[in-house]
Amino acid sequence: MTDIKSLSFNDLEKRFRPLIAKFSHWPIFGIDSDDIAQEMRIVLAKAQKNYDPDRGESGFLHYLYRAMQNRMGQLASRPQRKKRVPPTMRASLDDVTPSIRESGFDRVELEAGLSPPALKLVRLILDRGLTAKAQWREYLSTDELTDATEELRTHLYD
Repeated sequence: MTDIKSLSFNDLEKRFRPLIAKFSHWPIFGIDSDDIAQEMRIVLAKAQKNYDPDRGESGFLHYLYRAMQNRMGQLASRPQRKKRVPPTMRASLDDVTPSIRESGFDRVELEAGLSPPALKLVRLILDRGLTAKAQWREYLSTDELTDATEELRTHLYD
């Protein structure tokens, strides 16, 4: 019988891969099987750390199974929430001062999926250094500016 605590995580994960796979196929709304499998690996690592080795390997299997069931219940019972940014950490787009110019992959990720007005606003800020609403109004209509700022708030804070 092998001491569970002495195994490397890779060896432990190989040994319990079928159990991880079993749980990862349980359907949970809003979570795909890869994310569930990753959650189960986290449970496995915590279980290895917290398990009392005097209970033996068969006791560990029961302990791990129950821990995985509990985590699945937690994942299934709470609604999937969007990331929240505390109001004190939010910055008004009127006061944005670009400290550096975005480039490369960061820039592509920032601009991905934006509407034309929001994309235009991002480029005004980053490429031209225009940070005042009055400056933006020279390039965007009132409706475009309203839509673009709302879209960027959603894009940046969700």
